[in-house]
Amino acid sequence: MAPAADGKVTGLLAATFTPFTAQGEVNLSVIGPYVDYLTEKQGVKGIFVNGTTGESMSLSVAERKLLAEEWCQRAKGRMDNVIVHAGCMSLKDSQELQLLAALAMGANGAVGSTYNYIGRYVNQLISAFETGDLVRARTIQFKVQELLGYAIKLGFDIGVNKQLMAEVSGLFLGPPRLPLMPCSPAHAQLIAQKYHSIFV
Repeated sequence: MAPAADGKVTGLLAATFTPFTAQGEVNLSVIGPYVDYLTEKQGVKGIFVNGTTGESMSLSVAERKLLAEEWCQRAKGRMDNVIVHAGCMSLKDSQELQLLAALAMGANGAVGSTYNYIGRYVNQLISAFETGDLVRARTIQFKVQELLGYAIKLGFDIGVNKQLMAEVSGLFLGPPRLPLMPCSPAHAQLIAQKYHSIFV
């Protein structure tokens, strides 16, 4: 199976099982031989990781990240497609999984309003990932997620986003146009404190 010229996924993708130890811990050491088996014995050149077959609902976010990284690393250059399931009961967890999955899959660009004020940290995350420093990449991602999770609790609308931008850049961009509402002074103070507690 080769990737189709139009970017569509073709051929077979195995919905992978998550290997566990007898004690119920994730067993990453089996993934390399699992990829060997699929490619050499089954002729399968694509996988779907961390889905229902992979028991995703019993896995922590940290375990799912480790599994996604290991599957992508082991399949690189050997499989045509690796699809990492990032759906969760928690939207915040899904967002967290999607960023790392995109990097692991080879995404080389992204669009986001948050890059106005945390772009340098996401660039550091990407750089760490590209040099193989997954511990640093995860550390930065956790910081980014902490800030964004906090902003979501405050409403994470245009007003909150503009306030974060003003706090980080020193630029006054004015309030959003009506009917959108500006960030309240109380929320502005909370955002500033949170940002500086995480990134300074």
